Amino acid sequence: MISRRPGTAGSAASRRGARLALLLLPVVVLAGCDAGSATASAPGAAGEAPQPPAAAGAMAPNLAPAADGSLLLSWLEPDGDGHRLRVARFAGGEWGEPSTVAAGDDFFANWADVPSVVEDGDGTLFAHWLARLGGGTYAYGVELARSDDGGATWRQLGLLHADRSPTEHGFVTLLPTGSAVEAVWLDGRATAGGGAMTLRARRLGGGSAPGPEAVIDD
Repeated sequence: MISRRPGTAGSAASRRGARLALLLLPVVVLAGCDAGSATASAPGAAGEAPQPPAAAGAMAPNLAPAADGSLLLSWLEPDGDGHRLRVARFAGGEWGEPSTVAAGDDFFANWADVPSVVEDGDGTLFAHWLARLGGGTYAYGVELARSDDGGATWRQLGLLHADRSPTEHGFVTLLPTGSAVEAVWLDGRATAGGGAMTLRARRLGGGSAPGPEAVIDD
């Protein structure tokens, strides 16, 4: 039996409801994107939230709170024979102009393992996305980028992990912790030799080079 402290059930339910609303919001706001970029970026009708500035075929949305209380929505959209990762800020009831974090024909784009953009306490933005590391179905790694000007320009940081084996690296969480960001991911480097998937972490930002990788669970 699970016991609850008196008076906590309602607040817990409210928190669950708020989390669910945040999880569903990117699904809702990108639902109209298949109609085309002109429709998707147009202001909503009276009483409706404005649609994000995403192009037709947009997918893999992720929503993250920013340091100033605004929201950052990132997504993938088609770009020629490849994809591009874009991000826009929602503040004051309006979407800002989107910026392109990265683009290429080596993106590993899927509905389950999605990119993200987060902001640390100093206003620095960090982004991650997945790129192929070989010809295997699940041979991909985690690429990183950083923006020090609110997303106007982006600097590519390379792979999150030192390992470049053609195995699976993904399902990343970027967690802002004050002036830095903690990255946690599933790493398949050991699976090439019959080993297990590992859970690893690395500290980003904080005014210094990325920290060493740490194994959380082997």
